[in-house]
Amino acid sequence: MNKDKEIKMQNADENTSETVAENSKVENFIKKNKVQVIVGALIVVAVIVVAVFWFGNSDDKENEASLLLSRSMLIYDSGDYEKALAGDKSLKVRGESVLGLKYIADKFSGTESGKLAAMYAGKCLVELDKAKEAEEYFEIAAASEAFAVKQGSFTGMAVVAENEKEFGKAAELYEQAAGYAVEKEVKAKLLLFSALNYSEAKNSEKAIANFKQVVGLSQFSEFGDVAKYNLTKLGIEID
Repeated sequence: MNKDKEIKMQNADENTSETVAENSKVENFIKKNKVQVIVGALIVVAVIVVAVFWFGNSDDKENEASLLLSRSMLIYDSGDYEKALAGDKSLKVRGESVLGLKYIADKFSGTESGKLAAMYAGKCLVELDKAKEAEEYFEIAAASEAFAVKQGSFTGMAVVAENEKEFGKAAELYEQAAGYAVEKEVKAKLLLFSALNYSEAKNSEKAIANFKQVVGLSQFSEFGDVAKYNLTKLGIEID
């Protein structure tokens, strides 16, 4: 083997190693952020976000739903998602059993509190690896008037679609969720996952467009780094 050929082979091995390392870095980023960015982002709203719909509300159904939801959150916050969904008859508040998120979402779906309960129910079901069952609750929540609830519900539906390997649908839903995001970093995260799903769906044009948006929104974050790396893989030069 001549010297030039040996050098070329060494360079090729180094480039391959760098590519494998970079791919691994991206994969690790995605895995790490699946829970933190996606599942965690399903509940992007605290009760205070929809307080505007509750404060001074004279609607009896809204007030009842809001009261029941506040009680069910005692279980949700403990991390017992099964009981949060179904309620706990043994747990009493002012002599009344704590009802579950499913009950509140189903009975009060026409109220803002009911829609928020539906989003929490969807979140619980995702946590319990019942993503497909979660879809109907995210759909209820999507009808909320609060942008933060809409953002969470569309994110939830995107997770369901992605779990079902419906990558094109997931990409569109992440994109819709990003449209309701107020903070740049949150919008960048959701657009990044939209772009990654468009890539999986072999829709390079949409993937490139969203990767570019991520770079524009959050160029120097790790989201921006992942977007730039994927643009390079797609043959797009980044200045």
